[in-house]
Order: sequence, then structure tokens, then C-alpha cells
Amino acid sequence: DRQGNFWLGTSAGLKLWNKKKENLITYKNDPKNNSSLSNNFVTTIYEDRDSNLWIGTFRGFNLWNSKTGSFTQYVINPNDSSLFGQDVSVILRDKTGKLWIGEWGGGVNLFNRESNKFKNYLKGTRVKCLYEDADDVLWLGANDGLYKFDRTADAFIRYKVSGSFTEIPDVSGLVEDNQKYLWLQTSAGMMSVNPRRNETRNY
Repeated sequence: DRQGNFWLGTSAGLKLWNKKKENLITYKNDPKNNSSLSNNFVTTIYEDRDSNLWIGTFRGFNLWNSKTGSFTQYVINPNDSSLFGQDVSVILRDKTGKLWIGEWGGGVNLFNRESNKFKNYLKGTRVKCLYEDADDVLWLGANDGLYKFDRTADAFIRYKVSGSFTEIPDVSGLVEDNQKYLWLQTSAGMMSVNPRRNETRNY
């Protein structure tokens, strides 16, 4: 994190190596303590621009309090007891301050911290990654391809180049380079999307 600490998510809790104190701390779920980690299986760790540390788990996600060492738990669908009903795959805060929570099978959720409510998109989709490019466009990689968020329509639209027969398979990684090429990690290998977003290329 920005303090120089090292975080590691495991299937047996969240581990913190404190650089100043040079000690290892393990955070685990305590069913009797609502301020503990929501689940011991940690799936993703994300630090936003305000140094808030968000922890995704098999059951919801958490906001870590650096002063107390405690957590605020957030459960997206409290009544969902299915295997992947609360499995958080990725967390991203966009440049407008909106917090997006991707799920393994539950689509992606826009979280309103003031109301503690969620707005769901692409329900049933396995979300693998989220990325915001230099032009503030939000992209989503999923088991069935690449999506682009249309802020006007308030919807994620499946990305496809007009007139192209190239299908983008499941996308598990996204990054943009200095020339604004979008690079995709897919099940069919590496792909790129040009800066104008109207051409794709396989590698």
C-alpha cells in the first residue's frame, strides 16, 4: 500500500506485513465479531486514491480501518446462499468516485456508500476484471467477452468492432499502454484494441 506495507490474500485470511514494525499480522473472520473480516478466503485487494483499502472475499467485501485494524463488512445479497452468490472478483473506484464491485457469477454492482445500496448490471455474468482507460471509459472483462460502459444509457454494452468477424472470448485481464492501446488477456491469447477502439488484433 502507500505506506509501504505488504498485503497478501489467502484462503486462510488476510495477511499484513507491517514495514515499520517488521511484523506479520493475520486477519480472519470471527462469526461473533461483525468488525472482523467477512470471510477467510480473500479474492482481491484494492487500494483507492484516498488510500482506502478494500478487501474482496468469498462472502462480500470489506473496508479496512487502518487506525483500529477492524473492518466494515458489506454483503451484496444477504439472502443468496449459493456457492458463488457473494464471491467478489474485482473492485474498482472510477475517476468520478463511483465504486464498482465485480462478482463471480453475479455481474457487477455499483455501490452507493451513503445509502449502502447496490445497483446490479449484467447479472449472471462472471466478471473477471475492471479497467478505466485514459479517456475515463470503463471496461469490463467477463466470461463472455469485453464490455464497455455507456454512461448515457447507464448500461454495459458488449464490445464488438463493426464489420469484424473476430470474436473476443472471455477476458481475464485489461491494461492500457502509453499509446492508448488496450491490451486484453483472453483464453485465445493476447489481443489489442487500437486507440480509436475500432480495430482489434490477435497475437
